[in-house]
Order: sequence, then structure tokens, then C-alpha cells
Amino acid sequence: MLNTSGSELEAQRLLGFGRELSLVVCFLMVLAVFSPILSAVVHPFFDYIDEVLAVFVSAVLGAASFVRLRVGKTVLVYLMLAIVVVLCSVLFGRNNNIVHVFVQIFLQSKFFIFMFSAAYIMRARDAAATLRLIFYLSVLGVFLNILMPDYFQQAGLMDRSRDLLLEIDRVGGFQLNPNRLSHLIALLPLVSRASLRASGKVYFVLLVVSFLIIAATGGRVGLALFAMSCGIRLYISSKDMAKTAYSVFVFPLVTLFVLIYFGNQFLFESVFGRESELGLGTFRLLLLVEAFKLAIDYFPFGSGAATYGTIFAYDVGVYQETAIASTFFYKADTALYDNNFASLLGELGFVGFVFVVYAIWKTLYIFRDFLRKEIWVGVVVFVVFSLFFESFLSNSICGISLSIFLASEKKSLGYS
Repeated sequence: MLNTSGSELEAQRLLGFGRELSLVVCFLMVLAVFSPILSAVVHPFFDYIDEVLAVFVSAVLGAASFVRLRVGKTVLVYLMLAIVVVLCSVLFGRNNNIVHVFVQIFLQSKFFIFMFSAAYIMRARDAAATLRLIFYLSVLGVFLNILMPDYFQQAGLMDRSRDLLLEIDRVGGFQLNPNRLSHLIALLPLVSRASLRASGKVYFVLLVVSFLIIAATGGRVGLALFAMSCGIRLYISSKDMAKTAYSVFVFPLVTLFVLIYFGNQFLFESVFGRESELGLGTFRLLLLVEAFKLAIDYFPFGSGAATYGTIFAYDVGVYQETAIASTFFYKADTALYDNNFASLLGELGFVGFVFVVYAIWKTLYIFRDFLRKEIWVGVVVFVVFSLFFESFLSNSICGISLSIFLASEKKSLGYS
């Protein structure tokens, strides 16, 4: 087994993966990031391309581990955790559909699989080129969305929520989802200029364009993450302490407060006010509070996978035991998945929640050695925010974007 006392990224060399495999993974990731528009325009099969990618990467890492007996400790820790979660959910969970349980755990495993592909398979040069391609195609998607708003808007809404949410005019681009798009673009300030192949002036223009895109999406969390990322980038480039304190602490915090207060009033109360007494931020907090109650009621293992805050939970009956069932968001089947901390706590209980959070921490810790300390801290904050405000673990666009960014920075330690 690989000795991980140093950097686990040495496993990429020990496992002996060639560039061809790196290119295949990068290609599949591009298809997955743009799968919403590909599914709408080309073929519905593209809805499942991220699952194809996850299965492919799992098979590659599994085969390499079996044949060469070399794999990082974090991968083994996660495999054991996944097995325990499956057993507990099947034995003690409320969802009696074993297929749904297995599929749900697999969907939430995609984040880890994408991170492992960044650590062990993808090469920095390929990842950086992929990142540039995704960014520029996303900009094109925003431009076309502005030209054809009706088509993009209707294509991006689920059938159950189409009539209720059709009034919201937000830009989703080729991702057909404003929050996913803003999440992707919010990573840009953390990306090095070398990965973007941009001079100082071009880099500044890219940041301005990114800000305008996120503003067009109406993504408050994305804009807060973008402000945080810009603050970290300013901190790295500035030696002035006053400017540093402003960029890292004051500017992001003030931005977040303004977005939460005025954004909630402007965007959600104007649209949802007739239907619901809750704003979206308050609803995410309600999800967490009700999850805590479920963790107590179903102590110690929770209500089981695929029962709360995940895609197969809608008709299981656990929602009816909480205040969630009486909200507008339950009726519209929207925002129910937008708090991963809540879904983990409710479904897996206190024990499972602690172990999964630890697994996330260990996975991010893999990348500590080849990122600047400030950038790595920014990535951790980025993930924590995302777990609270998005369906981050199971959403491929978010996980893939982050994994490509992390892989693109490996050249800082010579992993090219």
C-alpha cells in the first residue's frame, strides 16, 4: 500500500497512469459539465454521462489497486465508510427500496470519485486546458442564453416546478441552472494566471466578466464565494496589511450580508412571497433544524439513505414527519436538496454525519501539499459553503469544476 506520510499525489506516478487516460477523463468531464444542454439538444443519454464517468474512474482505480496493490489511504477509508453506510441504511433505514439506497449512496459518492480522479489520474496540463475550455464555452452559453432566454429557461426547469418557477428570469447558460453556473464561475479567482495563460490585464478582464456572469445568474451564494475568492487572490498579491484585511475579511463579509438581506428580499420574496412565508435562506436553515430532529428520532444512524434531502426521498414519507412538507418548496420540489449538511445529518444520523464530514476533510487534505496555503484554505471554505447552500456532493457540475481546478494546480509541485 502507498505510504502517505508525504504527499498522496505521488500515487499518480506510482500507479503509472499515462496521459491517454488523463485525456479521456478530461473529455468525459467536459461532457458532464455541459450535459444539461447536450441532453436537451442532442440526446437524453447525456444526463447520465457523469455517472458513466464515475463508474469508469472507480473501475480504473479499483483495477490499479487490485493489480498493483497501491492506492491512497483516503480511498480505502472512503470505501469502508460507503460499505457501512449501505449496511446501516438497508438494515435500519426508512426507504425499503434497496436500489434507491444504493443509487443514492453512489450519487453522493461522485464528489469523492471526482476528487480521486484529480489526485491520481488527471495531469495538470490537461486539466488546465480543460478548465479554459469549460470557462470559455460557459461564457458562450451565457451569451446565447441572453439572446434566447425563453428556450434556456424552460429547458432548465423540472416538470413539477415549471409552472411555479417560470416567473424567475435568471441566466443559466449551457448548464441550464443559474446556481450551478455561478458556482462554476466563482472558482475563477482561485485559478492561477498560469493555468489560464492570462497576463495581468487579461486576468482582470476575466474577473470582471466572471462577476457580470454571476450577477446575471442571480446566484447569491456564487457571488459570495466569488467575493471570498477575490479576497484571497488580493491577499496573495498584496503586501499592504490594511488592504489585505479589507480584501480577506471586510469585503467578503459585507458582500455576503448585502446578498443575503437584499438578495432574499429582491429575488425570492418578490417571486415566492405569494406562496410561502419562507425565504430560501431560511428554508435551508429549516432543513438543517428538521434534520437535527430526525437524527434524534432515528438515533444513532438516521432515517437512512434516500429518505431526506435527496432525490429519492420525495415520496418515502419522512418529509411528512417534519415541517418541510408544509412549505412551498416541498410542493414545487425545489431547494429540497440544497443543504448537504442537512441531508447527511437527517439520513445518516450523528454517527454517519461525523464520519462523512471527516471523509470530506481527508479528501481535501490530499491537495494541501501542492496548493498555496491561502488557496487551500479558500477551497475548504468554498466546499463548506457549498455543502450548506447547494446539493454539492451529488451535483456533478460543482464537483467536476472543483476537481479540474485542483488538478490544474498540480504543476506547482511538478506533477505535470
